Amino acid sequence: MAGIVAGSVAIYVIGAILLFILVVLALVDLYKGSYPMNKKLLWLVIILVIPYIGAILYFAVGRNAGRSVT
Repeated sequence: MAGIVAGSVAIYVIGAILLFILVVLALVDLYKGSYPMNKKLLWLVIILVIPYIGAILYFAVGRNAGRSVT
């Protein structure tokens, strides 16, 4: 029984680490992006207030919407 619990905890820890890395990558990409300051601040608040959902939304919606195609 202890092996099952330890395995479950390991899965949660790995998932938490991967989600933390996703948030950090979103913040780094936001910092390096060439967005207007108001959009950067808005995405920063979204990512920090709802970290995992905010980071996923940033990569799905915000990353490409803020860049102009030339």
